[in-house]
Amino acid sequence: MITPGPATSAWDDFNYVQSSTRVPIECAFGILHMRFGVLWRELDLEFRRRGALMSCLMRLHNICIDSRIVATTDDWLTDDAVDSVPVF
Repeated sequence: MITPGPATSAWDDFNYVQSSTRVPIECAFGILHMRFGVLWRELDLEFRRRGALMSCLMRLHNICIDSRIVATTDDWLTDDAVDSVPVF
């Protein structure tokens, strides 16, 4: 990750573009986090397999969007039940 630089015109432009790019990505991960319980706690998964998991979750999310399947807060598990969610 690149950290913000000193306050110069070039760095201001860079910081703006970086922030504009980062915010939608963080929002997308937030949506995935809310929809899929496997992301509700630390992944107990080999690092090399995490990319495949994220790819799978993104594809499932797109299928849900295409099929108009909406996740509501009623569908999500309570905090008490999160501990019983299996992790791959």
